[in-house]
Amino acid sequence: MHTLKEAAALLGTSPDYLRKLVNQPNSPIVAVKRKKGLRDEWVLPPESVAWLRGDRPKSDTPFDTLRSEWLQAMESSLLRGEPYSPKTIRNNRQGLDSFFKRLGLPFSVEALTAENLERACASWGVDRASRNCHYTMRANCAKGVCSFASFLHKKGALSRETLEALKAVGVKRHFPERRTCLTSEELAHLLTVNDTVTAGRSALCRQSVRTAIMLMAFGGLRSEEARTLTVDKLHFVDRPYIEVFGKGNKVRQVGMLPPLRRQLELWASEFRPKGSPYQEVLLNSVQKPYTESALQQAFLTVRLAAGLDVTLHGLRATAITLWAELGMPTHLVQQAAGHTRITTTERYI
Repeated sequence: MHTLKEAAALLGTSPDYLRKLVNQPNSPIVAVKRKKGLRDEWVLPPESVAWLRGDRPKSDTPFDTLRSEWLQAMESSLLRGEPYSPKTIRNNRQGLDSFFKRLGLPFSVEALTAENLERACASWGVDRASRNCHYTMRANCAKGVCSFASFLHKKGALSRETLEALKAVGVKRHFPERRTCLTSEELAHLLTVNDTVTAGRSALCRQSVRTAIMLMAFGGLRSEEARTLTVDKLHFVDRPYIEVFGKGNKVRQVGMLPPLRRQLELWASEFRPKGSPYQEVLLNSVQKPYTESALQQAFLTVRLAAGLDVTLHGLRATAITLWAELGMPTHLVQQAAGHTRITTTERYI
């Protein structure tokens, strides 16, 4: 008999991991209690320790039968104490089937290895034209294989080492690199396109989007900061600046470059609806503050028309790069950008 701590040391794992395995439904690992002074402790019999080591008979059950039993187990409460949702069952089933289909291998337990799972997930690749990395397909494949492998482990048809190796295969999103900032010519082109794309866009909409672009591209504001900026934070007297309530509840002052000042004055005097009950600087075509998704969509329309591949955050990077090109010291760029660490600022310069 071994205590959980002793068994964990023999197997090179942790007692907490063994506690999750023992006495589970359909689990061959059985622990028993024994008295130790005034308290009880769990101990594992030799056959359970041998099973965990991998000294177990191989299952000769046909693969199709194992797969059917796995689907039935997901529909019942045998695997995790409650049934899986129909959507999860469907995704796991399709993920397991796609694993063998992508590799072109026959259905077999022996094919369930970490190397094969990595190959299967890598086979989807990245569609750079549509910026699709097929993350959902790869994630469903990995989840389906790992779920089936967990079931096989409980049945004694798969070793714990193989199961752990399969679970260690990470599935991450992979996207082509975007442009981090725009050149002066590209920024001018973006603003020109914004003014000329009139289909379904009123003058108020065009000027609102232009103001948002310039707040980020000349003022270095984050999209959230630009959306929530209020009228009382704009200061045009003496030294024009913007008072920004930014990330981490930090307040900073950002000087207005001449193009940004002219645009803000034009927007406030001629286009922003007078008498609006909202204090936000930016108002959309229905005279309400932008939501994050609405601002993203409004910018996407202009960006696609201009043929540029840049994000809203890329406009902020454009401002930081512009400040550095104008000769602003790095520590002042850091303050204007609202960076906590100067190393963050140095990545833009």
